Amino acid sequence: MADSGLKSPSQSSHSLPRRTTSACQIAALILAAARGDTGTVHTLLASGSDPNPPDNDQKTALIWAATIASDKIVRELLPKIEADEAKEPALEQAANEGQFSVAEMLHENIKDHVRQASVVPKFCFRQLLKPDSYPQVLDKFIERSNQKDGQDRTALMVAVENRNWQLVTALLRLNPKTGLQDTNSRTVLMIATISGHVEVVK
Repeated sequence: MADSGLKSPSQSSHSLPRRTTSACQIAALILAAARGDTGTVHTLLASGSDPNPPDNDQKTALIWAATIASDKIVRELLPKIEADEAKEPALEQAANEGQFSVAEMLHENIKDHVRQASVVPKFCFRQLLKPDSYPQVLDKFIERSNQKDGQDRTALMVAVENRNWQLVTALLRLNPKTGLQDTNSRTVLMIATISGHVEVVK
């Protein structure tokens, strides 16, 4: 029997071009996330849409989902996003918007523990600036209040450096360890002394 030259799908699949996400799919996914349309987000992800590219404002589908506090869409998107760097802007956006449950979810999904610790101060700041959030976050952040950023600073150290006394008061409710030192061997008490407000942390 003559060879027709045709190959079965199993024979030729390796030579087919890899499917890429079109600009229309990217735009549709971002729009669906911004609108809180969980069903459309699910369908687009299932069809292979890439959630990583941003829109013209440099906002990804994950950032939009964090902005509107859509827990369901954030959960849909996170398994498709590997890079921690792609999660941090969404975490910051959620924290800025006061969407603390989403921010917590994003924070827990940062896999690099060093990177995770480095964003704790900013995350704590946003949460603790909301007085009505104290009952929900105090226990959760007792341990995190002592984590450090890339300069070995705790959230309290950074708050004192920035003279954000409202935030300092909030962080002190967590009973943080005040004897920890940063990369310059400074404790929070030393930083407060330099700023002339040592009484705040005594």
